[in-house]
Amino acid sequence: MGLCVLKMRTWRAFEEEARRGSRLVSLAPAALRRSPFRGHGLARLVWRAFLAQFRDSVTRDLYLDLRRLFVERTGAPVDFDFLDFLARGMDHARGASC
Repeated sequence: MGLCVLKMRTWRAFEEEARRGSRLVSLAPAALRRSPFRGHGLARLVWRAFLAQFRDSVTRDLYLDLRRLFVERTGAPVDFDFLDFLARGMDHARGASC
């Protein structure tokens, strides 16, 4: 749980940037994005996936893409606090699993 809290703290800067509207994020189709695992063996894929959960598994661009997609699909206002929404959802899920 502590790792999750630390990661969410890094996302706060992304959220503040999105709410200021300082950068428009393009939603590029997934087919245009190159997979970082292309051409690697299964063992290397599993190892990189394992390590990714402890590193920056959610990058700035990914966070902003997810936030923009959520706002567009739900009709939420542009200044919607997506990070607070995620935190409440995680708290709810953790409470339900106890």
